[in-house]
Amino acid sequence: MELSEKLDWTYGDIPYILGKVYSPCFEQMIYVVHMARCQMCFSDMVGYYARGREVTLVAIRCPLLMKGKPDIVDIVTTDLGRRGRRIQFLKRMINICFLLEPIKEQVGYYNALPEFVELDRKIYKDYADGYLTTKRLRNIYTLVDEKNVPHTDHLVQSYPLPGNREYAVNLEPRGNSVMPRNLKELLEAIICVLQALVVMHGGDNPIFHRDIQWFNVVRLPGPPDTLSEWILIDWEYATCSPTLAAKKFNEENHAPEVFFDGHGGEVDIWGVGNLITDAKTLLTPLSSNVLDIGQLMKGEKERR
Repeated sequence: MELSEKLDWTYGDIPYILGKVYSPCFEQMIYVVHMARCQMCFSDMVGYYARGREVTLVAIRCPLLMKGKPDIVDIVTTDLGRRGRRIQFLKRMINICFLLEPIKEQVGYYNALPEFVELDRKIYKDYADGYLTTKRLRNIYTLVDEKNVPHTDHLVQSYPLPGNREYAVNLEPRGNSVMPRNLKELLEAIICVLQALVVMHGGDNPIFHRDIQWFNVVRLPGPPDTLSEWILIDWEYATCSPTLAAKKFNEENHAPEVFFDGHGGEVDIWGVGNLITDAKTLLTPLSSNVLDIGQLMKGEKERR
């Protein structure tokens, strides 16, 4: 019950994942392995929990249409106090280990995500430099909301942390930090980011994100076999005109113009092009036409 209530299903249609969490309130270790094409529904996870010498394998069943809380179903309980039972359980765990290679092949690049998240899908960030950073971030998110920029996250709340000068912000919605697994998902992600840029860069007060990279583009959970939605997050370095040089950026991952005063929307277009060229390391073979578009976006400033 504890696991079901605190676990939000954020795995989308990924067929294999592996993770583990520790629950101190129950003094138990819970390992979770996502298994596809087993005798349960397609999006089930199999894991186990331990109380004393007894270990119980459980199925964590995907909620219908990716909504609601998953169901936790006990499969079998083993008493590890007996040698024969320990050997039997070891065989079961070895069989689960055979899934590691399929997990690697199916998932590819996948950043670690927490098993336990806030029920309303919020992200909490702390800022050591306090009020000024938080105030600046509030101003940027206010402009993003006023311009009604699509495919972005939103600032829900900001507040000082007790006992120090740090501030925290609550952001939503929460997505999965993953790379596209195929050309279809890549194009869907690029389209979402470009739609956001059209609104951001338009009007009398354009906004420039300046830090478009894959870890700042996340996929929202949704039903499989539908168009995926991707959102642009992490607006800490976003700014409006007149822009100042961002000296702390990495030259390999950012447009050359961003290191000089007076840059504009061309730095975000370069970032989108970099998303495409970075994806070629995982999506092979990637269409030469798509790669050409990425290279064009990273080309001469006047052609972006």
